[in-house]
Amino acid sequence: MYDTILFDLDGTLVNSAEGITEGVRFALENMGYPPLPYETREKFIGPPIRDSFQKYCGVDEETATALLAAYRVYYADKGVHQTVPYDGIPELLQKLKEAGKELFVATAKPTVYSRIILEEWNLAGFFEEIVGAGFDKNFETKDKIVKLAASMATGKRILMVGDTVFDVEGARVNGLPTLGVLYGFGDHEALCAVRPEYLVNTVEEMEELLCS
Repeated sequence: MYDTILFDLDGTLVNSAEGITEGVRFALENMGYPPLPYETREKFIGPPIRDSFQKYCGVDEETATALLAAYRVYYADKGVHQTVPYDGIPELLQKLKEAGKELFVATAKPTVYSRIILEEWNLAGFFEEIVGAGFDKNFETKDKIVKLAASMATGKRILMVGDTVFDVEGARVNGLPTLGVLYGFGDHEALCAVRPEYLVNTVEEMEELLCS
């Protein structure tokens, strides 16, 4: 069906809730801002963290950048290690590689953190390349990340897999079909509303679709 598959990371391959939500809590506390409820902090998973600080804390870009720096202090030390693969993901990646699929990671998480997580769980070797964001604003939008990952692919039939609207929109800008996963952290109603070509509820359903 598809030669090449681009995977989002957070909420698609790995459960990163603890590390990200605790990093946001640390940043706000460290800089003297009121705490956010867990349900709001969970919404930081997926989009660029800087943008989420602006959206959910009502701060300007300069303050959001300072909060992001504080977040990264925690995340680099602890948060990056508070991440685990979803059940069935290692087996799925193994089956896809055995089937000759070309796999990439296309994530808004900084590449350095993404690589640490995947290497820690012995998953990095499944991917041709791990394409993530940089530490500045110039390369953190999903459409740019997807474009770069797709440009590295040798296969012509490319599918983007992710759990948020950002994954679908980033792929669509680049003319790529998408598979939306509903077990992640994205808003289910919003994800369904942008009408990805495929939707799955579980890793098992994703395996059935991608390996058929």
